Amino acid sequence: TGVDAALMVIDAANGVEAQTLRLLEVCRARGTPIVTFINKMDREVRGPIALIEEIEHALGMPCAPLTWPVGQGREFRGIYDLRRDEMRVFAPGEDRRTGEDEVVRDPELLRQRFGAAFDAAWDEIDIVRHAAPAFEEGAFLAGHQTPVLFGSAINNFGVREVLDALVDLAPAPGPRQSQTREVR
Repeated sequence: TGVDAALMVIDAANGVEAQTLRLLEVCRARGTPIVTFINKMDREVRGPIALIEEIEHALGMPCAPLTWPVGQGREFRGIYDLRRDEMRVFAPGEDRRTGEDEVVRDPELLRQRFGAAFDAAWDEIDIVRHAAPAFEEGAFLAGHQTPVLFGSAINNFGVREVLDALVDLAPAPGPRQSQTREVR
């Protein structure tokens, strides 16, 4: 009862786990907005479309991807920010990054640099842009839609986008009723 929004972290290899479902049932019952982060994209994991479908089925609400992975596992090259039309490039081997990531905005440069990995992701991005529901602030705030972001938390990659989404999208803390009064 003391939260205004929740962050759901999904392991990209395991998908939605039982303990996650139990906690999220409370969020759904209370209409709590949920931001979803699909983690461990730098490992051998399931495909992003299959993960989105599982989340939608498990939560009973549509997903609105805000970022999309370019590759996965050893072929993980970064995440494409669908709102900003830019790719944040992952630097393999630079565990626990603390500096600024390289950002590229030109799809042709990305195609030249990453080849088939970018082409496959670009095809999925096109599908997502046309088939996935667009992010709707009202649906999110009512707990009827979850924005989805991808990354690798241990490498501090994609975490900035999650934090930005929480700041930009989550509601401000609201008043709560205590036993004796309303606390603001």
